[in-house]
Amino acid sequence: VFEEFEHRTWDWRLKVVADPGRADKNIKLIIVDQSTLEFFEREYSITWPFPRDIYRYVVDYLTRAGAKGLAFDLLFTESSAQAVEADTILADASAGKLPVVHAVTMETVEKFLAPEKFEQFAKRQQDADQRRNFSERYLDSGMAQTFVSATLPIPELIEKSRGFGSVSAISD
Repeated sequence: VFEEFEHRTWDWRLKVVADPGRADKNIKLIIVDQSTLEFFEREYSITWPFPRDIYRYVVDYLTRAGAKGLAFDLLFTESSAQAVEADTILADASAGKLPVVHAVTMETVEKFLAPEKFEQFAKRQQDADQRRNFSERYLDSGMAQTFVSATLPIPELIEKSRGFGSVSAISD
């Protein structure tokens, strides 16, 4: 009963208490929408999905502009259709000076996950956690949901990204 009440009133409560004037003006979004897709196709003959190496220019630009970090809300789960080198270029850009976080999805249902890919991901997460004590601060608080599987990025990104963020959403 309380969970349903929580879900039904969440949007309303946010509108009541949110103060847009307190939003951090330093946080910027780079949105790839339909007009973006049409622009790149018309001006550069680049169609979706964009070649992976194109994101290197985004990382380079943001690095030069003084950005503090970049989080992709795109899943790069399969090797590039254009060229293997494109995956390497994106991975190398993700390992640069600018901290780059790539997307994963966390799953509540069991699905096949290559053991070597999971082990690589788990090792990277453990290394990152030791630096930030995330598990101790969040998972031990009892607030974490239990997941049994994940959809992970390509191995090159697992190896070189600064971190990973879940883009999973639980429907209410």
